[in-house]
Amino acid sequence: SVDSSLIGNTMERGIGTGLYAERLGYVCGFEVVLPDGRVIKTGFERYGEDSLTAKTFKWGVGPYLDGIFTQSNLGIVTSLTMWLTTVPEYFHFIHYEVDSADKYYSLIDRLHEMAVSGLVRPTLTMYNNFRVLSTVRQFPATHSAEWAYLPSNERTQKILQYANEGMNVKLWTGEICSRGVNKELAAVQSNAVKEKIAAYTDSLSVYEVGKEEMLQRLNGNGSADSDSLQDALKNYLIGKYLGIPDNVPVSQSYWRKDFQVPMHMNPDKDKCGMIWMCPTVPFDGANVKKAIDMIEAIITKYGFEPAISMQCTSERSVHLIASIAWDREVPGEDEKAEQCYDELHIALHRQGYYFYRETTHTMASKIVDQDNTLDDFLTGLKRAVDPNNILAPGRYIKG
Repeated sequence: SVDSSLIGNTMERGIGTGLYAERLGYVCGFEVVLPDGRVIKTGFERYGEDSLTAKTFKWGVGPYLDGIFTQSNLGIVTSLTMWLTTVPEYFHFIHYEVDSADKYYSLIDRLHEMAVSGLVRPTLTMYNNFRVLSTVRQFPATHSAEWAYLPSNERTQKILQYANEGMNVKLWTGEICSRGVNKELAAVQSNAVKEKIAAYTDSLSVYEVGKEEMLQRLNGNGSADSDSLQDALKNYLIGKYLGIPDNVPVSQSYWRKDFQVPMHMNPDKDKCGMIWMCPTVPFDGANVKKAIDMIEAIITKYGFEPAISMQCTSERSVHLIASIAWDREVPGEDEKAEQCYDELHIALHRQGYYFYRETTHTMASKIVDQDNTLDDFLTGLKRAVDPNNILAPGRYIKG
């Protein structure tokens, strides 16, 4: 969303794209307002203007505190330093599609090998068919009554077939970005990547972009409009990897609404329902398959459509981001969606796939270690800095 906050996303340990996708890894020097009104600065910012590395060295000296103010209610972060990457001389965007589940999970293993070896660098992003379709289409409501009593898998396939008419969106879509100091180096890297993954994809395209074109987009001079699907995809990838925000993902919340997505979207006012979950799993095909199979089975059992994306922000683990979309004006759908989320939450945790961030529905009640030791320690911290429990009670840490 164009209205989203960089600090807010960082405080939830959210993710972006590109080399610095793991936002918390590339910030430093927090200014924090404590519950009693005192203001502290972390890292070398504590020394003020005397420190020449306050904005370049995140650890400072002594206990490292930045992390305890993320996903917590111990203070309000009002400013920080966020590091930026330079625009490379040359980009190669590799866009691929996979229409076989077996191929896809084998591809995950190849991507892991390439990430560990350094051939590709996170973040790597993949989207399933419902994730792509829900950004550009809506649920085919005119047919929902005739499908209502079909088995869940058959019903889901009917919905997919109608939503995908004329689009031909494959089972999974993904992208890889290679950066080079010149065109030749970028081409060498992208050719090596293509050789590694070609056998596991059904289609593969490479888009070449030079620094000048990237800078034009950053300065607002490049056009993002095109009648060509290929040009539109290229423009999308440029904007995404430059970090130019847009509201396209917000349209997913209108997937189940029976009216057209409005030009000025307001999901709350328009009674859109959306819950998303984000289990973190090891970066290998077997674990990804196991988690995705569970997500798909439970979401379809409740009569919803499994919109799933994957973001690999490190060489060792991946975030699965799944969402449930519904129409809040349909009686009983709120309760059904919450039941679906609760069942998924429990099922994934039992398999060891814990969420890297929680929703407000569960952050107060589900974040507890097995023997309560860490939970007790965090509660002690909360009581020390906020004895009256005035700041965001129940936000990850109990008062």
